[in-house]
Amino acid sequence: MQNQPPGILESVLKLKEEANRLYQKKSYTAALGVYSKILDNSGTEGNDDVKEFLRTVRSNRAAAHIALGHYAEAVEDLQHVLSSSSSGHNEGSKAPIGSPFATTTRKSYLRLARCFCELGKFDDATKHLDAHRDFVDGMRAPEEDELREKVYRDQQNAAIATEDKTVPLKYVVKIMQSTPTAPIRLYETVPLSLVDTGYPPETASNQFLAKLVMKHDAWLLKQGPLSGGAWKCWSCRKRATGIVHSFASFLNAYVDGKEPEVIDFAQPVCVYWGLCDREARRMMQEEMVLVINPGRRWQIN
Repeated sequence: MQNQPPGILESVLKLKEEANRLYQKKSYTAALGVYSKILDNSGTEGNDDVKEFLRTVRSNRAAAHIALGHYAEAVEDLQHVLSSSSSGHNEGSKAPIGSPFATTTRKSYLRLARCFCELGKFDDATKHLDAHRDFVDGMRAPEEDELREKVYRDQQNAAIATEDKTVPLKYVVKIMQSTPTAPIRLYETVPLSLVDTGYPPETASNQFLAKLVMKHDAWLLKQGPLSGGAWKCWSCRKRATGIVHSFASFLNAYVDGKEPEVIDFAQPVCVYWGLCDREARRMMQEEMVLVINPGRRWQIN
């Protein structure tokens, strides 16, 4: 039996040893029950040895939770461990490496990092790995290095998985003509990573919109009322040979539970980069400044 700390009943110490044996045998549910029995039957009062003993038991219970995949419950236990200490230590304070306080605290930082990683909270995981490194005065620990690699790897995999997911997108094209025409409505998909934020990333959104117009531009050019499906130039009324696309992008409507939408104010032009083309771009740039848009607006030039 371990040396019996002052204030700890022998029966309680035996329970802890039993729980530790169960944990080593991978009987995690049984170990969890014994650790909980100790904590449920122990008060909050006691000398420093008692408090440190209970910190260790709670940290061990968190380890059992982790083994069972109960990461949220483990977080609760571990945060309690780090916020409670004997009178000689405060949260974040240092102690000689190898002391009961230091050992429990160090393990708790690493276990918290593991939990946050499993919960997909990678910033919190890194924060607690950094706290662990600070606590041990920068000493390298194999378990910390392994956890850092896991956090990085899981974060990259999560980013790739998010990019692969898509949601429906409504693409509405309003062709500017002297005689108004009905909007053309198309349905596409958009990466989830572009719509699940109030501030869609500008570069990625621009790239998505550029691909969207390239995909449909040739087809749209042949949907006009003239022979062969051509359109009239929006300005001079000659036969159009191209389209200038200007967008009102409502990608972040997804955050409010609505379908993301892109409205394309399309201006058929007689000659690319001719006078009508340049005037179309100038006019739409001015119009976009005047229109209030809760999302971002882009113009494909």
